[in-house]
Amino acid sequence: MTTMLFAMILPDWNSLDSVRRTHSDLEGAALVFFALLVLFDVLAHLSDGNKNREKLFERIGLCCFAVAVLAEIAAYPYGQRNDALSAQVIVSLDAKAQDAADAAERAKKAADGAKTKADAVGVEADQTQTKIAGVDRRADVLAYFLSARRVQDESGLENDLRKEFRGEHIAFDSYVGDEEAYWLCSQLARIAQKASVDSKDECATKQLSKRLPITDLHISAPTIDEGQRLSMVLKKPKRVPGYFVGLNVAPEVTVTVGVKPSTPLFPMVKRAASKKSTKQ
Repeated sequence: MTTMLFAMILPDWNSLDSVRRTHSDLEGAALVFFALLVLFDVLAHLSDGNKNREKLFERIGLCCFAVAVLAEIAAYPYGQRNDALSAQVIVSLDAKAQDAADAAERAKKAADGAKTKADAVGVEADQTQTKIAGVDRRADVLAYFLSARRVQDESGLENDLRKEFRGEHIAFDSYVGDEEAYWLCSQLARIAQKASVDSKDECATKQLSKRLPITDLHISAPTIDEGQRLSMVLKKPKRVPGYFVGLNVAPEVTVTVGVKPSTPLFPMVKRAASKKSTKQ
């Protein structure tokens, strides 16, 4: 109510800038009239010889004093109003600053949340890619082993080896690093051992040379006839798949399981324990 009354009576009451300007003007006017009071008081003291002039200066000085006091009185409510409006502005600025800080905090949380979601999506994508790669790898490995060469007629091969090569020495070998050939080589050595053949398991011990590796099966024997006799046993249906590259004369009978055509060489896992159990 008081504020509304002052707003109606006093000019420039609702604006902080106008209140400050009016307060400053009134304070300046009060200072000016106080200065004039001092001036006319001095002039009155200097007019000792002229009573009329002395009284005139004293009256003018009193008028200046009155105007200065009135200016101070008028400036007082403007000073109070200036403090009130300044406090309101400070509170408003504090509220705006707090709102801005809250908005920045919300924006930061939203950005952090978006980054977390993006990271989660990236992790899920990486995991999915890893799973796909794993599935592809398992499919390749499965296809590789499904197409691996194996002896299907084990019992028939065992019987023929027992009849034709019982007690004779035959060595079986394959290249280092050829997983598929290793398993076929080990299977042949095991069947020969069951057939009472003096079987020697040297699978995965043959080193690759600079020449092209042997493919399919290669037989070495002291005589061509002995090598052909062994090849006829191994080449029967459901025995060793593929084609024989050839025969050659060597001091002992050796069956080399060569590389399967169009099959890459895989790193070999040490088979010491399995080879030892095969020979037993």
